Amino acid sequence: MDQEKVDAILALIAKRHSIIIDRDDPILAIMTANEAIFEDFLTTVERAVGRQTIEIEGITAKYIADAKELAEVKIGAAVTETYRVLDERHKLALKEIETATKTAVAGINSVNDQVKMNYLHIAAGSIALLLIGFFVGKIF
Repeated sequence: MDQEKVDAILALIAKRHSIIIDRDDPILAIMTANEAIFEDFLTTVERAVGRQTIEIEGITAKYIADAKELAEVKIGAAVTETYRVLDERHKLALKEIETATKTAVAGINSVNDQVKMNYLHIAAGSIALLLIGFFVGKIF
């Protein structure tokens, strides 16, 4: 214990208890022993806290790595599922487009067939009128 501290302690004892203690008093030896024990205890506690801090940092790093790995797995699974759903919807949309295209082509072909039939009727009617006109012209 340094002299300034001893002087401060002796002054405090004198003030509070009205007792003057000499520097050679055994109480100061006990205080020095207590101080040495306390410093040793503090050193032990600091080492223990240091070990605990290192251990906690290691555990924290492991948890962070595990959480990152889990997040990567979950995100990867979500992305894979999203691609699968999008692929299914793409295939469904292509089938619907194909069905709609076939329906439209069938409708156009039906209209074309109807138009062809109309042209055929017109042509047949025109030929019939020409023939009638030809026969009427021969008769008269």
